[in-house]
Parts: sequence; C-alpha cells; structure tokens
Amino acid sequence: HPDLDHYGGCIDVVKNYQVKKIITNGREKRYDPYWREWDRAARASGAQIAVIDRPVVWSIASDTLQFVSPDPTLPLEVKEDDNNNYSVVFRLTHDSRNFLFTGDAEEPLEKLLAEKYCVSAESCILNSDILKVGHHGSDSSSSELFLSFVKPQIAVISVGKNRYGHPTLRAIRHLERSGASVRRTDLEGDIIIR
Repeated sequence: HPDLDHYGGCIDVVKNYQVKKIITNGREKRYDPYWREWDRAARASGAQIAVIDRPVVWSIASDTLQFVSPDPTLPLEVKEDDNNNYSVVFRLTHDSRNFLFTGDAEEPLEKLLAEKYCVSAESCILNSDILKVGHHGSDSSSSELFLSFVKPQIAVISVGKNRYGHPTLRAIRHLERSGASVRRTDLEGDIIIR
C-alpha cells in the first residue's frame, strides 16, 4: 500500500534488479512527491504491475498465493484514507508450510477476515505456521481473536527504530499468549526461515 515505509526502498530495487511483477492494492498518493517518484520508477521498470483488489489465488509451480485482502465485499468501517486496512494480505503455501503476510492490517480488517474465512479455529484458511505480524507490532493489530485463528508457531515482526513505539508490549504479549515464538528484525536483523 502507498505508505513510504512499504515502498520507500523499492525504487532502488527496480533500478538494480530485473523485477518482473509488482503487486499493489491499487491505492495511490498522488499528492505525495515520494509516491509519485516511486510510481514513475515502477512504470519505467518494465515490470508488470498487478493490482490486487479482490480475493484471488495464484499458483506458481508448486506454491500457492491466496490473496484475501483487499476485498470490496468486506464491510470495513474505516476512513477512506486508511491505507493500513486496505493492505494486501495473502497466505503463501510453500513446501507444505503456510506463511501469512498481513501488511499493515489492523484489528478492523483482522476481525472481518476471521469472520469470512474461519468457521472455527480448526477450520480456518488463515491458520499459518509463520505470521508476518501486522503493522510492525503496533497496538492496533495482532488481536487475540485473530491470533486464535491464525495459530502461528513463529511470529515475525518487521520493524526498525521508530517514534511510534512499535512493537508494543501489548502486541508482543498477545503473540506470546498465542504460543508463537516472536522474532524481531529490530533485534535480530534479517530473519531467515528454513
């Protein structure tokens, strides 16, 4: 989504690597000069720009990407400029392991995804071995309800030094109570899951 901490380093990526596909939720920040520069670089890169604006499943070799957000059928009650709850959320199945990537999803989106995709804790497509924690471990994400359905073994918090207090103690406690082993990029640097 079009928040600088999500696309900021991508200009260098498309300039230095041959990127074939860029996945976005289609939201724009035309008033933001940084976003306009990213948009120019993305279009000039030659990469295919794929807009995820509804649930869809992609199969790539033996892997599956199941995109569950954005979803225009979800009755999100957030402000129109709330980019976090329009994050691309997807589940990757690779080598019989499931990874859930949540972008900056917060509790309003977590609740709606749980309601749509989870009949019970045992029957939930959000259930994943590894969770990329939503919104850098902010107070507004990683609700106990959501985690009770995801049931992650490992929770990875992608976060650096920041003025917002991410990750919050509340989010970390929710993750620990869910039984997940919490891994943090601000403490460990790159985290590699094998």
